[in-house]
Amino acid sequence: MYRLTPKEEVSARIRALQGRLGKDGVDAAFLVQNADLFYFTGSIQQGVLIVPAEGEPVYFVRRVYERALGESALEHIVRIATPKEIPAYFEKGNVSFGTIGFELDVMPVSVFQRFSRLFPEAKTVDISGAIREIRAVKGTAEIEVMRACGRNLAGLLSSARRS
Repeated sequence: MYRLTPKEEVSARIRALQGRLGKDGVDAAFLVQNADLFYFTGSIQQGVLIVPAEGEPVYFVRRVYERALGESALEHIVRIATPKEIPAYFEKGNVSFGTIGFELDVMPVSVFQRFSRLFPEAKTVDISGAIREIRAVKGTAEIEVMRACGRNLAGLLSSARRS
């Protein structure tokens, strides 16, 4: 069994991203890369995490919704059949985005084009650098996992030396 990412850790990561979005004048981040989904949600289910500069993030999940509910500490997890359903979700809340940030260092062009077409009026920017900076700062839970892995590796190497 694996450890779930603590809610406090996910919340701190989201707050850091929202702070950076606000500072950079970006209305929302659209995250689809698995490593970023895991870092900011605690789950890697197929979908997109939308983090507004202000307000609650929403994890739109195509597959496997039930697993996302069990793994992620986020409050708003929405099942979708297709990303085309995302604009309607925000229209219901009268939310619009003037500038949207994407992970352009890792996102395939076809995926970027598909998501940017969902909000054609929005300006798109690269937020890769901001995400890398945020992920470089390790939280308490991350540090403990790294220490535990180090202890396991040390034990393995010690065993190998004795063999």
